[in-house]
Amino acid sequence: MECSDCKSNLLFRTVRHCSEPDSSADIKNLEALLNAALRYESGLPLDEEDLQLLYQSGSSPGGARPKALCRKETGSLWIAKFPRHNDTFHVESIEAATLELAKLSGLSVPEFEIQDIGSRKALLVKRFDISDHHGGRYHMISMQTLLQAQGYYFLSYHDMFDVVKAHSYQPSIDVPSLFHQMVFNVAIGNTDDHLKNFCMLHKESGYCLSPVYDVLPDLYEKREHSLSFFPGAGFLPPDRKILQRIGKDLNIEMTGRIIDKVLQVVSGWKNIFQQYHVPESEIQRLEWSINRRIESLLFNDL
Repeated sequence: MECSDCKSNLLFRTVRHCSEPDSSADIKNLEALLNAALRYESGLPLDEEDLQLLYQSGSSPGGARPKALCRKETGSLWIAKFPRHNDTFHVESIEAATLELAKLSGLSVPEFEIQDIGSRKALLVKRFDISDHHGGRYHMISMQTLLQAQGYYFLSYHDMFDVVKAHSYQPSIDVPSLFHQMVFNVAIGNTDDHLKNFCMLHKESGYCLSPVYDVLPDLYEKREHSLSFFPGAGFLPPDRKILQRIGKDLNIEMTGRIIDKVLQVVSGWKNIFQQYHVPESEIQRLEWSINRRIESLLFNDL
């Protein structure tokens, strides 16, 4: 059953409720949505209006981060990501800045924007599984499902490269793109790089790698990545020599150029973070971690 609002691949409902559901909220209700989500997280009572608003928008206030599905006046669907009541970073601004860095490095990212909501900010990310041309949905499947993984923290990037080679209609593009994303994650410190944060879309010509999403630096000094970088390896970030070796094994001719481009862009991370109004105190907290990662990628090529 077709449903442009849904993010899953199957939708079930009873016959008597066969009209097209609208599980998105009007973009004008962002402030009310944010306040309802914050009250929920804080354990405060919610009135019927709050519950209806959260239910209608498909909000997930109890998840890793509160979010809601919103519809703009043009009809386009966007995921609104909200701050949590106990955040110690301006996560939405930092994620927007990180997406901007990914875009500047040459990676494909969805449309995104920061929207002020009173004294707080929300990050709006356009749904990339919906076609701008015909309005239908592209089938989207996570790497966790493709790898039939019971958990999504204990495999490697090598496993994902095998999936892309097997299923992409354009492996000559998608394999270097996944390598590019891996290098970017290493450079910026995106340690939340688990299998659910990578997926493939089925477009007119077949499956291809999705745009980059859910990227952040290592805010809480985890250091270890969620995925290892090749079988038998640990989860700490690899240096340039190891990345060069991985690129060579994948027959990626532009390995050095990809690493250099990512380095060039990520080295200017402070300016981009400032453009997105990340507080200077938070930039200072991230400086040691990001700069150390950049330095590890400055060795000579193999």
